Amino acid sequence: MSTPEQKTQLATIQWLNAQYPEVSKFVIKIDNEGKRTIGGHILAKKMGLHKGASDLFIAWPSKTLHGLWVELKPDLWKGAYGKKAKMHLESQMDFIEKMRSKGYGAELAVGIDNAIKIIDSYLKGK
Repeated sequence: MSTPEQKTQLATIQWLNAQYPEVSKFVIKIDNEGKRTIGGHILAKKMGLHKGASDLFIAWPSKTLHGLWVELKPDLWKGAYGKKAKMHLESQMDFIEKMRSKGYGAELAVGIDNAIKIIDSYLKGK
C-alpha cells in the first residue's frame, strides 16, 4: 500500500510521462527514505546517501538552470510536527538552498497540482 507522498510521486511521474515523454527519461528518483539498520545507514552514507536530498531530480537543463530538484509532499500536508519531523524538513530545505546556490532549480511541492505547476513552469522556461 502506498503512502500519500508515494501516491503524489506516482501521479507526478504519470503526468510527466504523458506530457513530456522525452524528459521523463531523465527523471531520477532519489531513494533516501526508509528505515535502515545502523550498519545499513553507515553503508548508505558511504555510497552517497545525502540527508535531506529531494525526492526527484529532473536531469534536463533549462535556459538558465542545470536541472530541477523536487521535494514532494502530499496534497493534505500541513507541515512538520514534532522535533524529528521539523529537523527532517529543515535538512530538506537546506538541501534545496544548497542546490539553488549551484545553479539548479529546487522546489518544495505540496500536492500534485503544485508539483505539476513547478515542473511545467521549469520545462517551459518560466
